Formats: sequence, C-alpha cells, structure tokens
Amino acid sequence: MTDMTNDADMPAATPAPTVAKLRHDIFEHGSASRGDLDRLIDIGRAEDRQAGFSDLMAEVACTVMVHGADPDGYVTDADAAWLIGKLSNGGGLSNEAEFAAVRSVISYAISVPPALTAFAMAQERRAILARGAGAFVSAQDVRTLRAIAFAPTQGSSLRVTRESAEALFDIAHATGQAPNDASFPDMFAKTIGNYLIGVAFQGTAPAQEVRAQEAERDARMGFGGFLSAMFGGARADLATERTSTQGLEEEAYGEQNRLTERPQAEADHIKPQDADWVIDHLTREGELTPAEKRLLSFIKQEAPDAPPALAALFDKAA
Repeated sequence: MTDMTNDADMPAATPAPTVAKLRHDIFEHGSASRGDLDRLIDIGRAEDRQAGFSDLMAEVACTVMVHGADPDGYVTDADAAWLIGKLSNGGGLSNEAEFAAVRSVISYAISVPPALTAFAMAQERRAILARGAGAFVSAQDVRTLRAIAFAPTQGSSLRVTRESAEALFDIAHATGQAPNDASFPDMFAKTIGNYLIGVAFQGTAPAQEVRAQEAERDARMGFGGFLSAMFGGARADLATERTSTQGLEEEAYGEQNRLTERPQAEADHIKPQDADWVIDHLTREGELTPAEKRLLSFIKQEAPDAPPALAALFDKAA
C-alpha cells in the first residue's frame, strides 16, 4: 500500500527554546537550581546552540555551585561529584558551553574540591590533544589552563599540583611546533615554576570555620542589635563592628604571613627529586619546545641555586 502521508500533515517539531526563553524560565522565580543546570547540559548536547547559550550555562553553573553553596563561594564535595558524574556520563566535556560552565565555577569560587580541578585539567588536556596532528594551544586554552592550574583548590590555593604540571608538559610536547598563542610559553613557565618553587597559600578559611563565624556574628546581632538599628544606635554598632572586624582581619593576615615565611623560604630551593622530575620531562624526546626554553629561563632567574644537573640545562634556553 502506498504511503499517502504528506509532510505537510505531520506535526511540526517543537522549536528549541531560545536563550532568552531559557533564561526567563530559570530565573523567573528567583535563583537557579541543580535541575536547571542538568537540563541545560542535556540541551547543549542535543544540538548546536545559538549565541549566548555558553554564557547562560556558565552563569547558571556559577549561581548553583558557587553562590548556592553554604557558605557562599565554597563549592561542596557533593556538588563537585554530581557535576563530574553528569559530565562524565556524556563522555567528558564535549562542547564549549560545558567548558564555560566548569571554567566559571573554578574562576569565581573561593574554594574548589581537588577532584573538580583535576577533572577539568584532564578534560582540557584531552580536548587539546584530540586535535591530533593539528593540535595547538589557543588564547582561550591559555586562559582555561591558567584558571584551572591556579584554582583556589580546597586546602591548597594558588599551588600548582603535580597532575596539572604533568598535563602541561604533555600539551607542550604535543604542540611544540604548532602556532600556539604567544602567551602560552610564559604561562607554561610560570605554572611549572610555581610547582617547583611555589608555596601553597593557606589563607582561605575552611568552610566550617566560615559558617561558625557567620553564626557567631548573627548571634551577636540578635534582637537587641535589631532594636538598636531601628532606634538610632545602628551607626555606633556598625562602627564598633567594623573596628572589631578590621582588627580580626589584621591579626589573621599577620598570622598568615608568619605561617607562610618558612614554607616560602624552603620553596625557593628546588628539591633534588623535583629537579630530576623536570629534567626527565625536558629531555624525554627531541628538541626543547619554546615553552620549555622559557621555563629554563624562568628557573635560572628565580632559582639560581638550582641543583647542578638542572642548572646544566640553562644554556639550552638560549
């Protein structure tokens, strides 16, 4: 029997929601939810999205995972695990919107679980190397790599990890002869240099400590503070609170400086095992890449008393 169905009689496909419609639906009743982010990830994988979709997904990811956390800015282990699982189920970061979402979370957070930064670095490495023989590092790649490498990782902010350093060496070797963005060699040198002679910044208070401070502040305010604010005592109370807070901050910074001085003095000297590690990477194959030459120049300048075996390579930076 001949199929007499006419295309005109078929129901029209439901048009994909516009970015403006998605934004309205998400924020119409207030803040975004994990369900909204989940939906955006699914939409982004289903089809090519219009301009502005990546920005929307980055904004929602930041709203949910960074500003929706308690305390604000402290990405939780549970949220990080959920996001990693959701993205991994789709084969890892598969489009620009997903990269933008992760980059936004890492860039705006005060503290990020190490698992999320490790996942992000592995995915960025995979994306660059997946370009095959034409692999190169773009300006956007440099911004993403820098954000991940220097992420405010929980318990060790602004300290580059071995995993990030390894990934950067893989990228440098794979793109050694490629027309990489001009900022890559300098970013590479400073990032690996941080791993070799950097010190972890411990100034970010743990989430539980921040929650305790907020609870104490709220308790001090109480009903008496509310009445004072209502009937004219607000300015004096706020001035006292500001003076007290400034004193606590100055004391905290002073203690942080004292805690950092010794580790920083020790970090200025490259350990023999770290020197061996970087030598193995610099000499594993072929000529040194521009990024690796820049690294040797950086080490020569910042750590002139480097172990002899590493110092012997300084001439290759020319």
